[in-house]
Amino acid sequence: MNFFIDFCGLESMPEDQKIALIAIEANRVFEKLILYPLLLH
Repeated sequence: MNFFIDFCGLESMPEDQKIALIAIEANRVFEKLILYPLLLH
């Protein structure tokens, strides 16, 4: 859920900080959806 909270505050952030935040969140989601299931099998 942090992603949505962060997303609401994005407008006041500098562009590069927005991109960094989105990249970090996307990476976290990617790890949960793809890497964890692969590691468990």
